[in-house]
Amino acid sequence: MVPYPAQILFSKVEIKGLSDLKGKKVRASGWTTSQFVEALGATGVTITFSEVATALQRGVVDCAVTGSLSGYSAGWGEVSKYLYPLPIGGWDYVMTVIRLDVWNSFSPEERKTIESLIKEKLEDPAWADANDQTQQGINCLTGKGDCQYGKPNAMQLIEVTPADMELARKLLLEHVIPAWAKQAGEDAVKRWNETIGKVVGLSAEIKK
Repeated sequence: MVPYPAQILFSKVEIKGLSDLKGKKVRASGWTTSQFVEALGATGVTITFSEVATALQRGVVDCAVTGSLSGYSAGWGEVSKYLYPLPIGGWDYVMTVIRLDVWNSFSPEERKTIESLIKEKLEDPAWADANDQTQQGINCLTGKGDCQYGKPNAMQLIEVTPADMELARKLLLEHVIPAWAKQAGEDAVKRWNETIGKVVGLSAEIKK
């Protein structure tokens, strides 16, 4: 698992929260993010990462979503004014796999050791690094706090409200997951509900 920094919102136009995205053109960081912003009444726009700064500068899009540190490194903080740090995009992941016959050849003690080392040496440090990069990106974009990556920008940091956090969850449950379920099909939905959905407490179903 390789979690990247949280995907957050950069805006050239003034916003105070999610409801202000209605009618805006938003560069989404992926298909599910596009579903999320469209549920808010915005228009999800597909633009390659390298072209986003120019699109923001020219007004092709009003807002854009990416990781905080990624956006800082790409100069988004120089062409947008408002930063809303509510995570609204997904994380990419990398799977570490082993053949079942090889795994079964290990003793229970060896398997336990391998699992412990993966968590200690890979999983926990990866999440800690993602959290650190998210905060560093926010620091560098707003000029608040220590910025270890260069000259800070002066974006205005918009406080995330509990109401928006609740709204984000509502949109996830009522719009994003159902849209994904329809695209993914019955077999994927069944496997989701039996595995990841059970762990995170989010079930999916295909609406007829």
